[in-house]
Amino acid sequence: MPHWVPPVPLCSASQGEKSFAYESTVKRWPIILTGVVDELAKLNGENQSSTDEDKARLAEGKQLIQDISGLIYELRHDRVLSPIQATGLPDDTQIYNDELAELAKKGEDKWFSAPWLFAECYLYRRLRGMFAVTKYWSHFDVFATQKLNAWRSSAAGAAALAKSLEKLVADAPQTEQDKLKLDLIGMLEVDLWGNATDLSLLTSLTHEQIQQLQSVERGQHFVLRNDFERAWQHISQLKDGRVDIVLDNSGFELYTDLVLADWLVTLSPFVSEVVFHPKLLPWFVSDVQPHDFSIMLDTLADPSFFPADSGLTEEDRSALHSLVKRWKSYVADGKFKLSVPMDLKMGDKGGELADFWTYPNAFSDLPAVAPQLLTELQKSNLVIFKGDLNYRKLVSDAWWPTTASFDEALGPLRGQIDILSLRTCKADTVVGLPEGTEERVEKEDPKWRVNGKPELVDLRATTAKAEHALPAGIVPPFRLRRLEVGHQLQNHIFRIGTSTSQETLQRLTVPFDTDLSVELEPFHNLRHLCLEFSSYREHNLGECHEWLERIKAFMKADSRISTLAFSHARDSPRSNRIRTVRSALPRNLETLILYPWPMLAEDALKCIEVGMSQQNLWPSSLRKIVWTPESTDGSWTEEEIQLVRDKCLEHGIADVYFPRFPDWCTGDEDY
Repeated sequence: MPHWVPPVPLCSASQGEKSFAYESTVKRWPIILTGVVDELAKLNGENQSSTDEDKARLAEGKQLIQDISGLIYELRHDRVLSPIQATGLPDDTQIYNDELAELAKKGEDKWFSAPWLFAECYLYRRLRGMFAVTKYWSHFDVFATQKLNAWRSSAAGAAALAKSLEKLVADAPQTEQDKLKLDLIGMLEVDLWGNATDLSLLTSLTHEQIQQLQSVERGQHFVLRNDFERAWQHISQLKDGRVDIVLDNSGFELYTDLVLADWLVTLSPFVSEVVFHPKLLPWFVSDVQPHDFSIMLDTLADPSFFPADSGLTEEDRSALHSLVKRWKSYVADGKFKLSVPMDLKMGDKGGELADFWTYPNAFSDLPAVAPQLLTELQKSNLVIFKGDLNYRKLVSDAWWPTTASFDEALGPLRGQIDILSLRTCKADTVVGLPEGTEERVEKEDPKWRVNGKPELVDLRATTAKAEHALPAGIVPPFRLRRLEVGHQLQNHIFRIGTSTSQETLQRLTVPFDTDLSVELEPFHNLRHLCLEFSSYREHNLGECHEWLERIKAFMKADSRISTLAFSHARDSPRSNRIRTVRSALPRNLETLILYPWPMLAEDALKCIEVGMSQQNLWPSSLRKIVWTPESTDGSWTEEEIQLVRDKCLEHGIADVYFPRFPDWCTGDEDY
């Protein structure tokens, strides 16, 4: 079983009562298994038939009760985890048993000593294996009744969302960016809100408690990590893109997933296809299986599903009917897709694209264990991971410091796919929080990690194509020839492109004392300007910056310039590089390119802060920056790159690129 080992301990019940893993092992899991026994006893009691088939079914049901009771005993008495038996399930037997062998070598192969993530996955896999070997119960979903009852209790929340969405559809099309942004963030909030209904954690919800969880007033979130703005910046750059959703809970949360997908496909220009990834086994009580997706559509289409006393009006039912009619059409025409056939039965092979989701592996193992699945996810413009379990698997369910970066916790998955994680906190592991946040919320609520109230919204759009490549449209035509030795700062201005369709590079030689506003007046259509600064060594620095100020005066006077590129010599003084970037930029500038432009990451952060917030020297139109992630002291670290990216996004700069530039400080080659 391939492993990336985090540099911090994994969560485990062995860490004692301070950990939610301990509470789960001692309390939650026995309650869940006892509920399964009760369900089987009820069904057995209803079996009054005397046919041979029904007698055989009853006998299997009694054996299942005995087997599950034995599992509860093992759990409560901290027995050794026994090997998984081959049952015709997806080919995961070896994966579980190999890991059990490794845990045995370390003395961590009991319920309380095993890593919590492995033990919990093992629990549900053991449970499913008991049913899989039977004749009459092999396709039985042990949690189906709980899931259906919870969904039936969600009528009020479902109707409120349906009416809101149908109003947006009636008002379409919407093209104003600010309105689209508000609507998208609202839909993401709704989808996060849906994650509150997790039956594996809320083991005895009443009808009234479910309605309270799903009340509209819950819209005021306690968001500890908030990347909604970054999610908008990422999604709004798409055109007819693809979004994948790795599903969590069925019922109301699946409904909110579909509401988000509907908005993306129906009401935005950004997305034309949404792919949903379910589990193939009954998993963590309420996780979505293929048949749950079908049940969602069928129950919404059935006017009798939500009972008469649910309080739904004719307007409510009409909105729900319109909603499901559109969703069924999207399934038919491929706008909504499951990663496996919707009629796939438990025990049927789903293949690598689906089996991995019920492996015990953290997602850091995805590249090594499920390369075909990784290749498929890389076709997506954004993969949304829903809920607590998916978050735990993303960060290897480890005791990270809460200030550790999400990037670090992703391990080998970092940079492979664009990730948006939506999670309400129901387990110990948390990353990506600002300094001081943990201490503050700990005082407010000692159980903040596990009570389902704090929420985390993490975006990591850090694929290699965005991390270390110039943005499309910059290369080409942004391709300059290095100046010959001896050419100096005051002699050169470069421009790239004009309002015409030509993408040509022209050089203007301008005497130092030239009135630039006159000299450059013929180029009134100038859109893209590159300024290359050669060595400062032979010139008075005051004269150089006086000359630069005249260029900037021209740039401010000519509001047409949308792209400004600075190309700087490595040996020019650090202070002047910083001064140049902190200076006032053209008021309609959209793209700033600092390439090559050696600068410390800390200086870059200061430049952003001064330019965007303290002195407003940078225009609000600025949306794209290309940084050279290097300085005379070496390349920026991944953490420094992330800090600069986050600071840019904080100020609304959507696209941030960090192309590496080998050997740019020497030679006369093209760059």
